[in-house]
Amino acid sequence: MSKIKKLLKNIHSNNVDTSIESIYMIGELKLIEAIEPLIILLQTTNSPKIRNATALALADLGDQKALPFLIAVISDPKTENYRGTLVYALQYFDCSKNLSFLVDLVINGNLEVSHEALQAIKTIDAEIDNNEFKECLNKLDRAIILCESEGKKELLEDLKDIFVENSSDS
Repeated sequence: MSKIKKLLKNIHSNNVDTSIESIYMIGELKLIEAIEPLIILLQTTNSPKIRNATALALADLGDQKALPFLIAVISDPKTENYRGTLVYALQYFDCSKNLSFLVDLVINGNLEVSHEALQAIKTIDAEIDNNEFKECLNKLDRAIILCESEGKKELLEDLKDIFVENSSDS
């Protein structure tokens, strides 16, 4: 059995550690042919550990076709308390068309999710639609006014500073 086939077989192991080790190896080896099986695993596993490892391997592979599936899993209510690593993985994809989604994560996520979404926004290096930009800035202004947590408010203000800085660059 080839090493690739063995790794692909092991991602479905009953032993979580074996699965995770194989998933990480796929990412490290940049085995692009494993994208489809990893996307399926990301969508179907009930294990937060396996889901996180899969998201990180997909990030290592960097194939943009994984992005909508990653966003869907982040949006799924079953991942609500397990999103930090999933959102972290977004930094390795072109999320320029997902700015509003990321801003919502900064506004509505727990501190870890908010921080990781902010980091993902910082990686965006593309023109953003002017209407989306204004909509996001308005959402931020409302969220800052309503925010009761100092730590969260600081993150929101940091994001607003990035928006204002980028609007003056245009």
